[in-house]
Amino acid sequence: MAQVVAEPAVLDTEGLSTRAINQQIKQMLADGVTGIEVRNPVGQHCLAVALKTDARINFRGSVGWYAAGMNDGAHVVIDGNCGWGLAECQMGGRVEVLGNAGSGTSVSIRGGLVFIRGDCGARAGISMKGGTLIIGGSAGYLSGFIANWSRARPIPSLVETT
Repeated sequence: MAQVVAEPAVLDTEGLSTRAINQQIKQMLADGVTGIEVRNPVGQHCLAVALKTDARINFRGSVGWYAAGMNDGAHVVIDGNCGWGLAECQMGGRVEVLGNAGSGTSVSIRGGLVFIRGDCGARAGISMKGGTLIIGGSAGYLSGFIANWSRARPIPSLVETT
């Protein structure tokens, strides 16, 4: 059986407020859209928050503070950098940053996956109760502080064998 893959819906956010952008995203999801490409986010704060969906939201550009927080199921891709507080209190889903992330990434997450291709600022992954945080570059001071390490496991493909 052939699989039909639809192009993502495009949301150009130039000139829109944070509130208007989030309202548009939530309306598109309510209308059944499963893939959204957000253009011109221009570093706005608090984008794509509190989403309970399996949809993919791709930001073409950098976002500001507290992006993709409190989500449960969304797959958020940021093709750029992001400010502090990324994916805070995430319950499930996936967040990918193709650049660098600021301080406080993945604070208090309970599930899902957060992947930072580049560097991450201070206090990444503090107070994690579950989920996975992968940082491709360096992590700042106090990263992982008071995280629930009893659940931590090495990722086999990243562990050296001698």
